[in-house]
Amino acid sequence: MLQRPSILFGSAAKTEQTPRSRTSPSAPGTTQTPFPPTPLSPASLPPDPATTRLLAPRRPLSDLLAESTAARTLAGVPTQRVLDPHQAPSPAHDPAPPADPSSGRPADARENDPDAAPAALGVRAQRRDFAAHGLLYVTLFVLGRLTVPDGAELSAIWPAAGAAVLWMLGQRTPRGRAAVVLGILASVATLLALGAVTGHAAISWRTAAVTLVAGLVQTLVATALLDRSEALRLVRGEARAAQPDTPSSSLRVVLRVGAALLVASLAGALVAGAGYLLTAPDTALVATVTGWARQVTGLLVVAGLVLLLRVQRTHGRTVRGELHDLRTRAAGELAVVSALTAGAYLLTVGGRHALLFLALLPVLWTAARFSAVLALLNALVYAGFVTVMTALGQTAFTDADTAVDLVVDLQLFLLTMLTVTLVTSAITEDRRRLLDALVRRDRERAERLELLGQLTESMGEPVLVLDAERRVVLANAAARTFLGPGRTVLDSDFSGVRLRHPDGTLLEDHERPSVRALLHGSVPAHDLLVHDAAGRERVVSVTSTRLDVARTWGGSDRALLVMSDVTDDRDRSRRLAEFASVAAHDLRSPLATARGWTELASGDLALVAARAGGRDEAIDEAIRLVEEATAQTRSGLDRMGDLVTDLLQQAVAESGSLQPVVVPVSDEEGPLADLLDEVSLQAEIHVGRVPDVEADAALLSQLLRNLVGNAIKYVSPGVMPVIRISGRRIGDRVVLELEDNGIGVPEAYREAIFTRFTRAHADDPHYTGTGLGLSLCRTIVERHGGSISCRAARSVGGTGGPGSRFVLDLPAAQSQDGPAARTDALEHRSGPAA
Repeated sequence: MLQRPSILFGSAAKTEQTPRSRTSPSAPGTTQTPFPPTPLSPASLPPDPATTRLLAPRRPLSDLLAESTAARTLAGVPTQRVLDPHQAPSPAHDPAPPADPSSGRPADARENDPDAAPAALGVRAQRRDFAAHGLLYVTLFVLGRLTVPDGAELSAIWPAAGAAVLWMLGQRTPRGRAAVVLGILASVATLLALGAVTGHAAISWRTAAVTLVAGLVQTLVATALLDRSEALRLVRGEARAAQPDTPSSSLRVVLRVGAALLVASLAGALVAGAGYLLTAPDTALVATVTGWARQVTGLLVVAGLVLLLRVQRTHGRTVRGELHDLRTRAAGELAVVSALTAGAYLLTVGGRHALLFLALLPVLWTAARFSAVLALLNALVYAGFVTVMTALGQTAFTDADTAVDLVVDLQLFLLTMLTVTLVTSAITEDRRRLLDALVRRDRERAERLELLGQLTESMGEPVLVLDAERRVVLANAAARTFLGPGRTVLDSDFSGVRLRHPDGTLLEDHERPSVRALLHGSVPAHDLLVHDAAGRERVVSVTSTRLDVARTWGGSDRALLVMSDVTDDRDRSRRLAEFASVAAHDLRSPLATARGWTELASGDLALVAARAGGRDEAIDEAIRLVEEATAQTRSGLDRMGDLVTDLLQQAVAESGSLQPVVVPVSDEEGPLADLLDEVSLQAEIHVGRVPDVEADAALLSQLLRNLVGNAIKYVSPGVMPVIRISGRRIGDRVVLELEDNGIGVPEAYREAIFTRFTRAHADDPHYTGTGLGLSLCRTIVERHGGSISCRAARSVGGTGGPGSRFVLDLPAAQSQDGPAARTDALEHRSGPAA
């Protein structure tokens, strides 16, 4: 099977099956194959459209040229459908190709097959497209030679330069490009020979040789540069089209294509200049400059415009589709543009030289108001019209005094027209793309805002937004129901709502949640007392956050308040705490009685053992067993007491109301100082600088006590515990780390140890506990809006065990961190050596 991608720019095209020859080996000019001779007919082949075309009768050359890649390219008709992952196919302008029966896939799926090798090109298709490009080159060669001014050797414009580049880009193999070079040489030699015979536009062999070599160098350089360009990779399907919000994507492509063609023309001009210095040094400078102008104009008019039209195709824009979309344009604008375009054509033919700049007006209008496809097509057609009319002597350019003036005037006019068209069209397309992206984003933003508004309105918790003057900016349905419509109406003064602390004292102005949020950024959840719409006193948990978006957009500062009615929860928690306290008291009384009787029994046993010791082995054994049982009973009573204490602390931590205050953790009067006084003889503790936090002082003290107690307990026997405590502020949180040199926590237990009654070393009788300490720590941290985790220790010194590192975060105090002197004093008195 031979695969045939389209020759133009090497892009993938349809796969064509070429049947192998099965003729007799004795027949001259035939190919011997190992296949048995079988009759070749359309019925014996798969119903592939490509095969059907191969078996069809030969068609006239004019029909083949009309369907060739080059002809379709100049006409603005796409040669193949480029699959763009960002562009859905348009049913109106780009119908889906028929499916390929042989593969079960659409034809385009095979057209864009990246595995299609250039060596597998269909021979007939390759020759047809090669001939079409050659015919295009010859046609533009002849057209250019028709513009030779009187008394000159070189033409006024040279569109064949662009055709040569297109011809070369259409071949992606070294053999194909070598054939293009030979084709150019043969075409030039033939046409120049005919010119010499007929005497029309004759040219000396020296000038022909210089221009030919310079043209080949120019073509090869342009091909090498464009092969690596973004435009050609888009056309070949090797790159994706730019996203809608990509800035200056079209202008970037235009500038890079123009730069590549400009560099190629300069390379050709350097070669031509060197040749002219050898053949005609007197006119070398003028010939080089005018020749460069001819070449760069021809490159931009033909190669540049056609290549950019193909780039537009990758965006899903075709000439047919854009012409179809013209129906949606206002009739008045179309009439004006059509009239101006017709006037430009008439002015080009019959106008004066000084008025030709007026012809740029419709070109500029088309580039600014219409799509890039129509702008490029308009520029291509108009440039061709000017070239043809100049060749026929019907434009004002032919009135120039000298051939050099004609060439310079014509090139400047065409280059100005092309530059205006390309730049204006690219900028307009980028602007249109960005505007479309902005409209789409604005629509998405509006949808998200509507969804957010509906979610906020349907929330069960009251939500309020207050400005710096404490006026209500937004209130959801729950807020209006809870506080009453008079307090939540927009622009109403929320400062009239009386807020109280849980103990009943009235909040000062600087203590109000909105004021604290505007000043410090955020305030963690805390309980307040407020009267609802019915006048009942309710307990609400209030969280407030500053909305920085309003400040960013030039608005006033605003604070978001989210309130949750926790009256019933706090009441249940209070009753539960009371029950837990009573239960703990009731349980501790019999535990204390049992512990007392156990100690009394132990004392009596000691007296009995002292009196009867050594007299009877049976009595001694009985006394020993009773003492062991008494010790076990006393240990069990101690564990029961610890469990009751931990359960009470857990109940209080879970259900009690938070009383957040600023706690100087590393201050001499802070919770760590008292803790160090208690354990200074049991462990070596190093306390770094810890920023102040805003937390419940009692719960924070319990948290630190549990963590330090665990670090002291879980060490190897005979090892002095070494503990390092440090903290740092990150945003509105303080990250606290406690690292020890204990026996460590296995990785599988580093998360499980925070659940109730879970211990990592429960099977080791040396380490006792209830399994509630770390669960209590997590409860306290989470009630302050943070998290806690256990990790492996980095290094704290000392010996024994891999160590553990507990990392947690708490709300940062709104004041500055404590001075370093506090930390130094605390560090000095920590450890057993203090």
